[in-house]
Amino acid sequence: MSKIEYQTPGGATVICSVDTIPYSEALNEAFDAIDHNQGALFCSGYEYPGRYSRWDIGFIRPPLEIIGRHRRFEINALNERGKHILPIIQQAIQDQDYLQNLEITPSCIVGELVPMPDYFPEEERSKQPGLFSMLRSIREYFASGQDPYIGFFGSFGYDLVFQFEPIRLKHERPENYADAHLFLPDQLFIVDHRKETAEVRNYDFHMGSHNTYGLERSGKHFALQTPREVELKSDNEPGEYAEKVKQIQEGTRKGDFFEVVLSQVFTSGCQDTPRELFDKIRNVNPSPYEFLINLGNEQLVGASPEMFVRVKDGIVETCPISGTIPRGNDAIEDAERVLELMTSEKDEAELTMCTDVDRNDKSRVCKPGTVQVVGRRLIEAYSRLFHTV
Repeated sequence: MSKIEYQTPGGATVICSVDTIPYSEALNEAFDAIDHNQGALFCSGYEYPGRYSRWDIGFIRPPLEIIGRHRRFEINALNERGKHILPIIQQAIQDQDYLQNLEITPSCIVGELVPMPDYFPEEERSKQPGLFSMLRSIREYFASGQDPYIGFFGSFGYDLVFQFEPIRLKHERPENYADAHLFLPDQLFIVDHRKETAEVRNYDFHMGSHNTYGLERSGKHFALQTPREVELKSDNEPGEYAEKVKQIQEGTRKGDFFEVVLSQVFTSGCQDTPRELFDKIRNVNPSPYEFLINLGNEQLVGASPEMFVRVKDGIVETCPISGTIPRGNDAIEDAERVLELMTSEKDEAELTMCTDVDRNDKSRVCKPGTVQVVGRRLIEAYSRLFHTV
């Protein structure tokens, strides 16, 4: 066992104990507990030199969570350890001018983000008051170059964009709808598949009279709900989606639209547990990004080949995907499918549009003149599909 001890810019002491654990059993504890405990598993079943590497990371029973809804937020201690971390978080945010109406108890901090100003330079849009302002303050308070793993893990919702670009919402949101749900873990299981090594990192936090050392890593047990029916349902009536497509096509001809992402939501009960479903997805479709997040009241399970955004050493990287075709039964059919994909005008146009949009978005937050395309219509091969990226 080794230990890393450091002091954060905010004055908190962090002690990280690192233990080597058996590679083949590294995530067993997390996998066994994830169905009924808050936590997350982030796995990679695909490797691509220079882009994706096969690392797994997981945790269960985190001590702290942050939930954001519209312009309100709550920071909850999830166990006794969290109650000792919460005052450290409080020190990081309590004097920030982007927050208002703070209410603080021993187990919870709730508050609101101040409204966005009516006018500001467009290049300052991403710096307007929002949930990310608070996350930046906490990050700066805890920041250290001595540990690359500790941080917030969880889910971000699409509605977070409205904190930067407010518009009138057409559809009602459920009362318990969260724009973001993040955990601060104090124990991480980390697996390096290339080296076939694994470790568990246990964190303790100390500041003033608050100390997590010796306190149990506990958490609430959540029961799974058994679905009453498994019938597949859509939020569109038969033919409704096709009619919407026709309306968009006509509007595009008139110049009403530049780009439209038309959605259709399918729902179905699932007899599998989240862990069982996760295992099936990973076996059928190994991907660079495989995830199971138990938020307590709901679980997110999925796999994706697409790197949305990655930031390392000040470099922002993204890898949009557009263009997909099934693999063939042998190498000859694979070559034919790749040729068909690469000569598709539709797929080329879609990827060009995605690349343009992505490049424009990055230009809003990156240094002027630094955004560049480093790869164009590259082929990525997966177990069942080819993608162009």
